[in-house]
Amino acid sequence: VAWKQDASEKERLAEMEEQVTAHIASKAKALVDNHALALTGLVADNALGDVQSLVQRAVEEDGDLVYGLFVDREGKPWAYANREAVAGGVPLGPDAVLQRWTQVPVPEEGWSPAQPGQRRILLQGAEVFEVHHPVLDAGQVLGTIRYGFSTEPLTRALAHVRARSESTRREMLTWLSLSVGVSILLGVISIGRIARRITDPLADLTHAANQIAQGELGVRVTVASQDELEVLAGAFNHMQKANEE
Repeated sequence: VAWKQDASEKERLAEMEEQVTAHIASKAKALVDNHALALTGLVADNALGDVQSLVQRAVEEDGDLVYGLFVDREGKPWAYANREAVAGGVPLGPDAVLQRWTQVPVPEEGWSPAQPGQRRILLQGAEVFEVHHPVLDAGQVLGTIRYGFSTEPLTRALAHVRARSESTRREMLTWLSLSVGVSILLGVISIGRIARRITDPLADLTHAANQIAQGELGVRVTVASQDELEVLAGAFNHMQKANEE
């Protein structure tokens, strides 16, 4: 029973972790999808400054964002912003973008894949969950918008879920242990009572037999167990009465 309960709790924990991960991934996907649409006109019009402002504003407004990056189809960065950059409140200029965007590791599929996707990377020793989406114009890839989300909220949420699950599991095991302990105690008490119902009458019969052996008369045994021992005591008393007569 304990094993089944533990396995069930682990399954529930895995489901909750999957739900938390899916929720955060859904939030990230919604952001890149919306910005991919918003950037189509800006990129087509070569509005580099507006693209940088959009990416900068997104990082400023969402505390979970580690960076935002737009790279055109030729692999040239138009916009980049991270937590350090938004602290100044002024969008990065083209030169600053060129200096800082290389912090982001190069994707295996290149900077401008035709399909949206996601990956986990290490950035300055911290894990980042990156989601990207191509910016399309009439089916043509103009570039890709990428946002990197800190995994700390995910880690905290999963830690909370695991803590709750572990607390539930400990409570379950505690109650199971108490139930087993009470069952064992009741069993010991019950066995002791049954044993005494047998040993006490036998002890009385043994004591009476010793008294008779020492020559005492009028020795009788009283057993009210309503079983074979009571029958045996009755036969013992009848035999002793017959011997005395």
